[in-house]
Amino acid sequence: MPNLPHGVKRILGGSHILTDWQLDALVRYRALSNAKGARDTLQSIVKLVDQIENMPVGQDVKGDVQGALTAFEQVCLELLLKLTR
Repeated sequence: MPNLPHGVKRILGGSHILTDWQLDALVRYRALSNAKGARDTLQSIVKLVDQIENMPVGQDVKGDVQGALTAFEQVCLELLLKLTR
């Protein structure tokens, strides 16, 4: 996970600026934002390949996209599980 945005600190002088639930919500929000970005990127790749007829796609590229899709599905499942708890 990326660090908190600049200027936001977890602890300042012994007192918490963010509560645990606020930090948890921020992490979940960032995870969801990253998942949406991954989805958009994968959709763009598929759209590009569909638009260019007879575009050769190597097995390594196919494997990378399949791996990304599998990871994306796992992230979505984890987010759904956490949201339903």
